[in-house]
Amino acid sequence: MKPEQIKLIAHRTISAILFILSVVAVAICAVEEYYSIVILLGLLSLLFLLFLINAFTFSFKRYDLDGHEVSVYCGAYHHYIDIDGERFDEHNTILSYTPIHMSCEFEGHYIEVTISTFNMVAMKVDNKLYKKLKRP
Repeated sequence: MKPEQIKLIAHRTISAILFILSVVAVAICAVEEYYSIVILLGLLSLLFLLFLINAFTFSFKRYDLDGHEVSVYCGAYHHYIDIDGERFDEHNTILSYTPIHMSCEFEGHYIEVTISTFNMVAMKVDNKLYKKLKRP
């Protein structure tokens, strides 16, 4: 398993645990009738829910291109194209309301990656959609 995949699983797991713990804390405080704390923890639960939803938009895809592994990572603020462990293009952003376009040339192939606002990945090789995912 690649470090990027471990990072994605860790983000999702931590976000889910924080959300569940905050919901349980709200339930306990509601039973004990601590309503001011319930309101604060309820807001905190909504924040953790947003983190959880955001964590599930992260993406990591691996493609097989003529025996080479092309990896595309889309995190919260960091996006990049990696071919056989070498970084070819990257894009860092806090928020992006438009799709992110990255491209590179590799062994005579023009590789273009488009990442949508919700981190959906589309890769084109020589201006043709490429869907040959690498299996683990």
